[in-house]
Amino acid sequence: MSILGLTIDYGPFGFLDRYNPKFVPNTTDEQGRYRFEAQPSVCKWNLLKLAEALSIVVPMASMREVIELHYDKEFQAHYVTKLRLKLGLLRKREPEDFGIVTSFFTALSKTNADFTNTFRCLSKLVPGTPTSTNELLAYLTSQSGTVQDAVRSINPSFSRAQVESLKILQRESPQTFKMLTGGQDGVIEKAEAALQAVETVKGMGAEQKTAFNEATWREWLVKYEARIGRELEGLESAERATALADRVRIMNGANPKYILRNYLLQNAIKQAESGDYEGVHRLYRVMTDPFKEHEGNEDLGADGQIPEWACNYVLSCSS
Repeated sequence: MSILGLTIDYGPFGFLDRYNPKFVPNTTDEQGRYRFEAQPSVCKWNLLKLAEALSIVVPMASMREVIELHYDKEFQAHYVTKLRLKLGLLRKREPEDFGIVTSFFTALSKTNADFTNTFRCLSKLVPGTPTSTNELLAYLTSQSGTVQDAVRSINPSFSRAQVESLKILQRESPQTFKMLTGGQDGVIEKAEAALQAVETVKGMGAEQKTAFNEATWREWLVKYEARIGRELEGLESAERATALADRVRIMNGANPKYILRNYLLQNAIKQAESGDYEGVHRLYRVMTDPFKEHEGNEDLGADGQIPEWACNYVLSCSS
């Protein structure tokens, strides 16, 4: 991280398609150090390393104290502010808002829904309008994952046979076991829990998974619609219409319609290799203004299912 607050070396990167907080786009990051959910803590670590580089002019202890004192609080404040924009919680602040946010991410994780499209579609909700709610529920369900997506998101670190071998190793050679597992606590318990979760998910049929996705989103939508309804309480008809229009505008300005998904890049590259650069030009036109609806480019918004080959797409440093 530079003194300007910019990350200098991005390495392999990838946007989230199906939401998975443990997603790692780098083939070499086997421990998941840079997984999606770890980005805030990695940023803090980067700041500490920047402080080390500056310690020849500023005492390291002083900089560490500033980082430890302010980083978490500042990050949380900015994070909540951005999420309020993305979820359309614009006019009021309520104690329940944090619960709305956390339950949203829980629903995303349970349903393996498309990260970008799920945020984007929430602006379409008109509180107290059943048709709007039903259409939104149908779309959220359509953007949720399959049984196979759920299995991929769990991604156990060890097979059943490997877990049994680890148990033997733990019992007969504790030091070797500790060395192989990096001294982490609960390795076997976590591995067994992940394997059990996979078995449970595999026991679902396609219809059961769809029903589960729909029920999960319906439960969250009840809370969300009630909360958005309270945003509009006390407004006259004209004021309500203005507030709803403002909500759509602000939310769509905070939630992109298009992101540069790796498989879209790969498709454009393959097309260009055959001498046709239209795919590259189309991506450029859309991605330079990703918050706008680009008619005729719905496929770049991934409103359909993500190609099977592109799921959990990861890259190496030489990609």
